[in-house]
Amino acid sequence: MHSLGEYREDAEATVADALELGKKVLWVVNTIDRCQEIARKFRYADALCYHSRFKLEDRKKRHQSLINAFQEQPGPLLAVTTQVCEMSLDLDADVLISESAPITSMIQRMGRCNRRLKNPELGAVYFYTPEDSLPYSDEDLIGAEDCLAALDGKTVSQERLDELLDWLP
Repeated sequence: MHSLGEYREDAEATVADALELGKKVLWVVNTIDRCQEIARKFRYADALCYHSRFKLEDRKKRHQSLINAFQEQPGPLLAVTTQVCEMSLDLDADVLISESAPITSMIQRMGRCNRRLKNPELGAVYFYTPEDSLPYSDEDLIGAEDCLAALDGKTVSQERLDELLDWLP
């Protein structure tokens, strides 16, 4: 797990490098506006955009398309999503880029990276601080920075993530 600090530009460069290497990338942001903005910016990479503002019927189609793309599409892939990915998407990314969020949300997001251990390489996880904390309150984010600092530069297993969840109040 690596911290990218406060710079989305570093995240963008990390995504571009990963796509160049043929990786499947999941980028999770905390607001729909940022999700749409980033997906537009990476249109050249045919970025898939998935968030909760779609009509239910369209959201179901996008949901399934996203899962199918991660399971079946060879080569590079970028999906930009909001928190909808935390509980509902059964996918396996090579690289996870995420804005910081409440600890439980970050742990859920990390669970979308190399989850089935199909890839012999470790999944790469990167977090950065968004320009604002929306939709979260300061109270929601208590401990998130400390959690990221504790994990920065370390290999993190599902067992370690479970330990972190148990440690939370």
